[in-house]
Amino acid sequence: MTRAGLTSVLVVVIAAGCSSNAALPPTPVDAGGGSDVVAGGSDAPRADAGAADAAPSRAGLTCATDGECGGALTCDTKVPGGFCTAECTDNASQLREREQCGGAGSTCITYGEDPDAISGCTRTCTPAARPGTPGACRDGQACTGWWFTRQSLEPDFVGCDLFCTADSQCGAVPCNVRRGECGEATDMTARADGEPCDPTVETGTPPKNRQCRGICFQIGDLETQGQCGSRIDLSRSPRCPDDPARIAPNGIFDDEGGRLDNLGECLFKTCSTNADCTAPLVCIPGMGGDPSECGYP
Repeated sequence: MTRAGLTSVLVVVIAAGCSSNAALPPTPVDAGGGSDVVAGGSDAPRADAGAADAAPSRAGLTCATDGECGGALTCDTKVPGGFCTAECTDNASQLREREQCGGAGSTCITYGEDPDAISGCTRTCTPAARPGTPGACRDGQACTGWWFTRQSLEPDFVGCDLFCTADSQCGAVPCNVRRGECGEATDMTARADGEPCDPTVETGTPPKNRQCRGICFQIGDLETQGQCGSRIDLSRSPRCPDDPARIAPNGIFDDEGGRLDNLGECLFKTCSTNADCTAPLVCIPGMGGDPSECGYP
């Protein structure tokens, strides 16, 4: 199964009344935002017991034909440059995942949760690795376990998955840099991150929500209440693209503030009074020392 376009498969609903510091903690970078980190770190890479893999896998590498990917994998040619992958089943044991995905250096990453989860083979990565260094993903990919597609907000064991940051990574089609998806250009005339939107409004062909530069996230219980937000690769762009002094990227971190996943979301804007927010959003006081943020009353 192709991993292309997975970010458009599910709609992520963020609980009403939750501060981004409670549900989605701001990344601890000097980006004008908060410095909270996730307590715990239980989803850091796990070591496996058992025999070493016999040979390295080609999962996540470029290809032109199935024969270049090894017996367990096929070449997804819909991805620019090709992408060696295969369907797989999420497993707590990385050894079991590598057996499905062709050997050493591979993993099975999952977008979403049952019964709608989509899993595919790719190569492992290190969130702390800088672009171009060992452990980093190649251009057009991000090191992620798709943490925001899970109710627990806990990431899967991370791997390199498709996430564009430039048109050059998408072949003949443009990159929406606010979604990390190839196929449609970013509309900079649309609403900025942190602004209100209605997730039920769809326009154009094919019909989709085009109110925001990025994504119109449903916030809370009402289907019509949403806020615009963008997704970014924190290893390449640690600052949010719109109003970074008031919007800090949210992500998943260990006890020391190290990234457990390189995808972040830019969504919640800090405020002092209701005048700092666009109606119908109001300034909601933070809890436990968290800053006040614009949200629905």
